[in-house]
Parts: sequence; structure tokens; C-alpha cells
Amino acid sequence: MNNTPHVPGAQVGDLIYADVNNDGQITAADQERSKYGNIPQITYGLNLTAAYKNFDLSVLFAGQAEVSQYVLPESGVIGNFYSSWANNAWSPSNPNGSYPKVSDRASSAVSGGLYNSTFWLNDASFLRLKNVQLGYTLSAQMLSRLHIKGLRIFVSGFNLLTFTKVKDYDPEGTNGSGQFGGAQYGSGQFYPQQKIINLGANIKF
Repeated sequence: MNNTPHVPGAQVGDLIYADVNNDGQITAADQERSKYGNIPQITYGLNLTAAYKNFDLSVLFAGQAEVSQYVLPESGVIGNFYSSWANNAWSPSNPNGSYPKVSDRASSAVSGGLYNSTFWLNDASFLRLKNVQLGYTLSAQMLSRLHIKGLRIFVSGFNLLTFTKVKDYDPEGTNGSGQFGGAQYGSGQFYPQQKIINLGANIKF
């Protein structure tokens, strides 16, 4: 470790910070602005509809791109570690861990909030199957027997699939606890989008 530039207080198992200006030490001069912040530069959607005989189908895709989210889990004595971190943290028995060593409080640790790192900066782009609805309208001949004017039954789903590189939290979430190079950062303590499936009917008398 003595042969590698490191921040004050760094220990074996902490993140290694880049000496960007190659002056042999890690200082504020090595900080760089992230390319994208937590406000997406691109948002998009695609709405598809189709019908065949008495069936109708509508599908809505939504997504965002060119956006980053900085999420450092508020873990240690104040909270829980993500399982991906806890199970893959550096330790003397796991020297090749893909995450830094666990600390008493991540937000004030060398590998956490004390020195912000792009290690916790994620590409929050995603494509989400936001809404799907499949319906069937009963024919007038069938309805005449039921003494009603119209009947459509349907099944719908919300947030059924999400395609993203983010693994531990909802890429659509935000957290207002700070800024890092223009990107929002926090502990990921926001409620994720719910997956909902509904069954219903529209009846006209």
C-alpha cells in the first residue's frame, strides 16, 4: 500500500483512488466531474396498441438514458449492508473481494462518504415495461342473454419488467441527500416502483 498513492487514513481493503494528475498523492486536484447527473438527458416512451376481433391490447414502454445515480448504502452501525456488498466485501479471508471492506458507518468511511468515489456511481439508464393491458369485449349476442349493454373484461400489469445495469435499487428512484460531481447521491433509501397486476371488468347497463 505504501507504493500506491492513497488518501489519509486508508487501510488495506479500502477503495484505491486514482491519482488523476500523477503528482504522487490523492488530493482535491484529482476530483473530476461526472459526465451525467441524476436528471436524465433523455427520457422516452413507446405506446403500442393492437386489436383482433374482440381482443384489444395496449403496451407502454418507458425509459431514460444518459443519467447517473450515486448510491452509497447507509450501512454499518446505522443500517444494513446490501447483500451484494456484505457477501463480496474484502476481508483477510477474502482478499479478492469485489467490494471494499465493511466499516462502522459507510457514509463517513474512507471508501464511502468521506471521499466520494465513482465506484458508487451507477449508470441509471433503463427500459421498463410500464403498463400492459389485455382486454376482451363480449359480443352483443352473448350480452343479450345477460341483459346488459356492454361488458369488457381485462387484465393489466404495471412495472412487470425492467432492463437496466443497476442491481441493488430502482434506477428510477432519487435521493436528496447530496451531490457528487453533478450527480445525486445517497443511501438508496427510496421506495421502489411496485409491480402490480389487476383484474377488472367494465360493464354498461
